[in-house]
Amino acid sequence: MRRISYLYEQSDWFNFVWDRDRTGLIIGKIRYEQGRIRGRTENLNPAMKKDALINALTAECLATAAIEGNIYTEAEVKSAVARSLNIRIPGMIPCSSSVQGLASLICDASAKHDRKIGADFYQTWHKKLFAGIAAGEWRKEPLTVEYIQDEHSISYPCPPPQEIKSLMQSLTSWLNTTEIDPLIASGIAHLWFLSIHPFHDGNGLIARAFTQFYTGRSEAGMAVYYSISKRLLDNKTAYFEELNAAQRRNSDITAWLEWYLEQVLEAVKDFRVLQKEVVNAQNLEQQISRKEIKPRQKKILQQMGEMQRNAFTSGEWAKIAGISQDSAIRDIRQLMNSGLIQKMRSGGRSTKYRIMR
Repeated sequence: MRRISYLYEQSDWFNFVWDRDRTGLIIGKIRYEQGRIRGRTENLNPAMKKDALINALTAECLATAAIEGNIYTEAEVKSAVARSLNIRIPGMIPCSSSVQGLASLICDASAKHDRKIGADFYQTWHKKLFAGIAAGEWRKEPLTVEYIQDEHSISYPCPPPQEIKSLMQSLTSWLNTTEIDPLIASGIAHLWFLSIHPFHDGNGLIARAFTQFYTGRSEAGMAVYYSISKRLLDNKTAYFEELNAAQRRNSDITAWLEWYLEQVLEAVKDFRVLQKEVVNAQNLEQQISRKEIKPRQKKILQQMGEMQRNAFTSGEWAKIAGISQDSAIRDIRQLMNSGLIQKMRSGGRSTKYRIMR
C-alpha cells in the first residue's frame, strides 16, 4: 500500500500557493461585513463597547476550549476575561488557573496587533496556558495527533522534534516579513503552526489565538467583537477534516483557505445579527433614561430587552414582574403614556404591546 506523504515532508512545503482570485472574492465579502460592523459599533456608548468586547472574548475562550474538549462555565470565563482586561464587572467569581491562563492568552492575542513576533512569542503564550517547568518548551518526543469525531478518527504524525526549532524560525521569519492580507496570513499561520505542532499540548489553542491576532490586524486596530472559534466549534467535524486534508495535499492550500475564510465570513455575519440586538439594547437604555418611570418598570423593560422580547401581553408582564394582573395593566398604561411601549392590537387580555426603540 502506498504510504501517505504529509505536507511537512515535502521540500518546499511552506512555499504555499493559492488561487488569489477565489480567496479574494471571499475577502471582499468579509471586508464589506466588517465595514458594516465598524459603522454600527462606532455609535455604541463606551459601556456597551466594553460589554461587547468582554462578551466576544468570553465566547472565544469558551469555544476554543470546547474544541479541545474542555468545558467551562460562562461565569468563570467572563470573570477571568474581565480580570485580564483589568475591568471590574458585577458578579465576578474566582476561577481555576487553567481558565485564567486561557483568558490571558486570548486577551493578549486581541491586543497590540501591530507588534512584531519575536522568537519567544509562542513560548510566552504557552506559559500563559500552562504553569510548570515544561511550559514554553518545544516538545522533545515524537507526536501523532489523533482526533476522534463522529465515530471516525483522524491521525496525523507531526514533524520530528529535532526539526521544530528550524521550522518555527521559518514560520516566525515569514510572519514578520509577509505583506499579504492579514486574513490570508491568519489562515496560513493557523495551518502552518498546527503542521509543526511544536508543543506537546496547547497547539490548537495557540493556533486559534493566531486567528484572533491576525483578525485584529484586518480590523485596522479595532477590537474584534466576533468569535471565529465559535464558528469552528459549530463545524468541528469539518474543521478537523479540512485540516487533515490540507496536511495530505501539496503546497497549494486554496481549498483550506477558502474553507477557513468562509468560517470568518460567517462569524462576522453572526455578530452583525447580535450587534443589532446590542444597538437595540442601547436605544432602549437611552429611551428609559429620558423618561420618569418606576424602578420596577425600568427593571422589567431591561429584562425584556435582554430576552430580546419586543412583544408581550399584560399577563406576561405580570408574570415577569411578579405582580397582579391589575398592577401590570397600570404599569403598561403608564409606559404607554410615556411613549415607551405601544399597543399592537386589541383583544382584551390577549392584547399585545411592543417596546419602542
